[in-house]
Amino acid sequence: MVRGFPAGTGTGGRVRLRTLSNLRWMAVAGQSAALFLVYFALGYSLPILYCAIAIAVSAMLNVALALRYPPAHRLTNREATFYLAFDVLQLAALLYLTGGIANPFSLMFVAPVVIAASTLNLGNVLILAGIAFTSVSLIAVVHRPLPWPDATLQLPQLYQAGIWTALVIGIGFTSVYAWRIASESARMSAGLAATQLALAREHRLAALGALAVAWRR
Repeated sequence: MVRGFPAGTGTGGRVRLRTLSNLRWMAVAGQSAALFLVYFALGYSLPILYCAIAIAVSAMLNVALALRYPPAHRLTNREATFYLAFDVLQLAALLYLTGGIANPFSLMFVAPVVIAASTLNLGNVLILAGIAFTSVSLIAVVHRPLPWPDATLQLPQLYQAGIWTALVIGIGFTSVYAWRIASESARMSAGLAATQLALAREHRLAALGALAVAWRR
């Protein structure tokens, strides 16, 4: 056990499949809306086919999971980490195609890590944070530029380093904060359950004592 979180990977996980699926559908809808708005309304010549494929893969994963598992299925720590890692890599692929960390939507790297920190144990949170950190670092160096209408925007390297630093610190701080809060909540729930169990046991013992006294009389 890691400070209030179960260390096993059994079937009694803390995350329901429906929760992650609904969040992924929201991401698919938001990414699709942003893609078509930028491409058709603003006239940016994005690699729309590759972007659409990345979004479609995320939607196909949701459909496959819906066909395989019931909505109330609870994911193990390993399964939840795998699916959240997929979300991180899918976002990294989209950002690679659309400007890297210079894209304002790079902030969304924080979301999967925070979800993991609030539901998974520390080991899996560190794994996911490492994947997010690696993804941010890679697309900071290697990415396709955003096709601005007039000319390619070249941000100063110092500014890009500042964006990278802000993302890394944001991922680290929010994940640690969310994990600490969830850990405290889990310990309080466990303490409350233990207290209720002890009170119920005392109540049963008191009832048995009263019955014994009444029988002797």
